[in-house]
Amino acid sequence: QYPFALANIDARTEDTLIEIKTACIRNFDEWKDQIPMTYYCQMVWYMGIIGFKKGIMYAMIEKINFDENKESDYFLKTYHVEFKQEDFDYMIEKVKGCWEKVQKNEWNEFKIKLEV
Repeated sequence: QYPFALANIDARTEDTLIEIKTACIRNFDEWKDQIPMTYYCQMVWYMGIIGFKKGIMYAMIEKINFDENKESDYFLKTYHVEFKQEDFDYMIEKVKGCWEKVQKNEWNEFKIKLEV
C-alpha cells in the first residue's frame, strides 16, 4: 500500500513477530519494566506491515560496569508487544509526509554533497 513501508524481520511463527536484540547499557531502568520506545515503535511498524497482532522481543542486555575489577552483568529479557493500530497509523502519517517531500525533492536535509 505504501512504497516506503518495509520490514526486515528477524523471525516469525504462524502469527507472531519475533525480534532479537543485543544491547550494552549503562542504565538498566529503561529496560527494566517495559520495552524501550524505539524498539516498541520498530515492533509496531513491522507488525503493521506484515499484518500481525502480536510480537515478542528477546533482548540479551549487558549492563556495563565501569569498574575494571568487576564483571559486567547480563540479563535476558522478554517483551510481549500487542499491535496498536492507532500507533501504527500515527507512524504511517509521519513517514508518509517525509516520503512525499523526498519524492518532490523538497527536503534539503536529505541532500548530501560528497566532497572527494
